[in-house]
Amino acid sequence: MDPMKLDSFLEFITSPHIIRDLPYGEKKLKLSDGTVQNVPNLIRCMGSSDIIQQYKVYCEENTIIPLGESTMYKTLSECTATIRQSFEGVDYFVAEGGRAFATLEAVAKELHSLDLMTQTEFSDINKLLLQSRRYMKADFRVHVAQSCQVADHCLTYGGSDPKDKNFKSECNHSHTHICESCEQLKEIITAMTKIVTRTTEHEDAANDMRFKINQAAQSIINLKKHLVRCQIQDQAKNDTFEQMKENEVFIVCDWAMKFLPRKFREDQCDWFAKRGIPWHLSIAFKKIDNSLRSLGFIHIFSNQTSQDSHTTSGIIQDAVYKPTTSEEAQNGKGPCDRTVATVKSAIRRHINQGNDVVTANHMKEAIEKSMKNVRYRIKVVDNMTAKPKNVDRVIPSISIYSNFTFERNGIRVWKAYNIGQGCLISNISTVESIKLQVIEDSGHINFHELKQKINVPETDSEDVVICSTEGCTKTFASNEELTNHLYSEKCTLVFDQKSSCSSDISKVKYLEKVAESSVNKQLMIMPSATKLSTSDSELDMGWACWALKDERKNKRFNKNQTDYLNEKFNKGQKSGRKEDPYSVSEAMLIEKNEDGTRRFLYSEILSVQQITSYFSRLCRKLKLDESSSDAVREETISNLTRQLNSDN
Repeated sequence: MDPMKLDSFLEFITSPHIIRDLPYGEKKLKLSDGTVQNVPNLIRCMGSSDIIQQYKVYCEENTIIPLGESTMYKTLSECTATIRQSFEGVDYFVAEGGRAFATLEAVAKELHSLDLMTQTEFSDINKLLLQSRRYMKADFRVHVAQSCQVADHCLTYGGSDPKDKNFKSECNHSHTHICESCEQLKEIITAMTKIVTRTTEHEDAANDMRFKINQAAQSIINLKKHLVRCQIQDQAKNDTFEQMKENEVFIVCDWAMKFLPRKFREDQCDWFAKRGIPWHLSIAFKKIDNSLRSLGFIHIFSNQTSQDSHTTSGIIQDAVYKPTTSEEAQNGKGPCDRTVATVKSAIRRHINQGNDVVTANHMKEAIEKSMKNVRYRIKVVDNMTAKPKNVDRVIPSISIYSNFTFERNGIRVWKAYNIGQGCLISNISTVESIKLQVIEDSGHINFHELKQKINVPETDSEDVVICSTEGCTKTFASNEELTNHLYSEKCTLVFDQKSSCSSDISKVKYLEKVAESSVNKQLMIMPSATKLSTSDSELDMGWACWALKDERKNKRFNKNQTDYLNEKFNKGQKSGRKEDPYSVSEAMLIEKNEDGTRRFLYSEILSVQQITSYFSRLCRKLKLDESSSDAVREETISNLTRQLNSDN
């Protein structure tokens, strides 16, 4: 290889244009003499073919003769990095937060196009937004702590409810410091708002941009609150694992996304109008001789069922047989999510072997035949009893509570883990659960041991697998060790990078380029805390938890809103191209009447979640089972119509 050509290519693939995300932890780079070097786990924002194609265009524009295509593919393969991938079922707050940063970037671009922002200001805003997004993605979680003089990072301060002493803990310190990165994000939003406010020539555009900035700012704040609540609940899970006795069991429960039936060979008529198969996972953990063991329960329903409290309580009773207390945190369902991914892969392998999976019994068979190393207690079940009607709410405002303990006189509840003494709720009526009829059962299966990583000297370590949690730097010798680590989710959120050098030309040069990369240099600077000039923080106590967990009030959609949503939904049904809720929400902002006036006020523009929920109920209304009686169908339509008139 020509050293100049190689240098140019490595310069390109380590540029901020290609490396757009934060490097999490390290990867191993093995040289020809067997030496293993550590390199930051960089994340590329595009695949190898796209990188090479863009590099060719770059070479044409700058009259550079590139390396051969096969050589470039080999170089990308050897110079290890992670490729950014898409995800399904992303948490609502995370998805909205990501869209918020994209919205701010789009607003900045619009301001620049209207000559309301100079090129320098536009470039600076984009760089700061990228840094802030990276900070919220990983570094923010590293800095939050139970006690901290920075109000944005103090879990006790952010999780307390100042209006209720039962859910409030006093900090033994003042909050007289600020985080530069947290304040930087606030200043970006303030600066963009000021630019829009002083605009006089483009009034309509300025109002739209102001609305977008406000919506994006709220989404980012909600993401920040969500991250703080997750950190608090992670501590609850870790403490439970540490304090768990050998006669206790810790259970994590979650409904999986419905499994769409699949055949080995499907006709077009089989592809459309599928109804998913409901299934629920419970992962139980217990300690035996100080060794952590787990057992998974999978309940697959042979018919359609509501994923409500009655069905869930019936599943838990079927799994544990005895009254048991367990805690389910919004951020603690990772073991279930990972089990679902593993099981789905096993089902796909079973389908690829020439089998159909179209019923609950087929799913059970596919899992049992394809899962060799880890066995699950799999049951095909049916609802045996009808759901109780007109049951009063057992615990009022239950959605604002995150932690529960069963006591002799009632249930003690907390809004945030280990903050305040909690509130005791007594005189609670019994919840009537649904009795499940077991159609098929895989039989008795014992707990299996989760092999943990054995601590060995770093010089003898041959770890090649890194933790997939963003920001965790732990490495493992096998995928099994990684999976067991993820079950307990005790991640080390500290960035640890080491310099290295050796003899292989392309890899050594790649290491040098990574070390010199402006992206890498910027990200390794951890934000510092600066002392406030005022006496205390501007943030109110409880900013992270109770303020966001207020009860939602139903708000009816007006006729203008429902007519517009019905128009969009019907258009998608006729054309065969369903309207995207995000695009519909964006379109409401610019929709106009025949006389040129705006169709919607800013207060009438619906969120993506509101539109998604409305469209979902419309789909349910259309997909009523034709075998149902006319009376049942009319009653269902009447109930759905009432639901469609309110925002859930």
